[in-house]
Amino acid sequence: MITRQEFPYLQELLIHDACVAKHLRVPVFEPGQEFRHLVLTGRSGAGKTTVLRDLAANEAMRFPYPNARPALRRQVEARFYGRSQQHSLEVILRSRFVFAFFEATRQLRVQEVTSVVRADALEAELSHPENTQLKTALFKQFLVNKKVFHVFDALDGKTESARQKESFFRQLDATLAQLFEDPGARLEFVRENFEFYLHLSDGRRLTLNELSAGYSALLSVFMELLMRVDLLRTQVSDYGYDPCGFVLIDEPEAHLHPEMQRQLLPLLAGLFPNLQFIVATHSPAVAFSLPNTTVFDLSTGQALPAPPAA
Repeated sequence: MITRQEFPYLQELLIHDACVAKHLRVPVFEPGQEFRHLVLTGRSGAGKTTVLRDLAANEAMRFPYPNARPALRRQVEARFYGRSQQHSLEVILRSRFVFAFFEATRQLRVQEVTSVVRADALEAELSHPENTQLKTALFKQFLVNKKVFHVFDALDGKTESARQKESFFRQLDATLAQLFEDPGARLEFVRENFEFYLHLSDGRRLTLNELSAGYSALLSVFMELLMRVDLLRTQVSDYGYDPCGFVLIDEPEAHLHPEMQRQLLPLLAGLFPNLQFIVATHSPAVAFSLPNTTVFDLSTGQALPAPPAA
């Protein structure tokens, strides 16, 4: 495991050639400071998506270490240094951390489930190194396994493990209530057909594949991060562990109403406090929703000051 004091968060981008954006230095935070998130904004065609995609394909984001020098000159060069200079490459590579990239055209489509699968088989699928994008198709299988093994743990007298799984589902319901802005939102598991239904206060009862485009896009981010974090917690046998890492999101505002746009990043950062979010957006509501964030306009090549408090 690695702490947020040790983890080499992204501190600077050098954009050599990304569409309109060329020869730009993007400082994210200064050495010795707490890490900050990064929001890239600017007019259409400024290079926001190009920068994110280049970062997502950059091995340095998967194996960050102090003063990394990429083997090939890329469109975008990521630099990691500062407090992490004290830590060796070996320590970083032994660590377990999150890396996820969400394209703008994301949608939640879970696979049907007909049975429980072996825990090690599901873990191998979720942690496959080539699978760096959406794994939410497996979310229902992930939930079914957790529900069934909760029962097995209780029957076998594994009290602590059963308690952790019960706590997981309570926290999941609480988070869904926040995401849907509905205190009555909850998941119901129907064991006869291995189906999960989302109950809302207005009486609707929906499967995960029946959600609107906005909630589908929103849940695709939350559910994948939830699975990745839960997997790491299981691997280190510490259910209180908040792993570090990088999350890249292109246009998180897609299909969301303005109020949810303002709430999205604070909600995700609160749920996953040691993850650094690197976001491309057109939405001022998203861009200025987190206080510990550097907002950089690729059109002007300048960092933007936070707007005055209302």
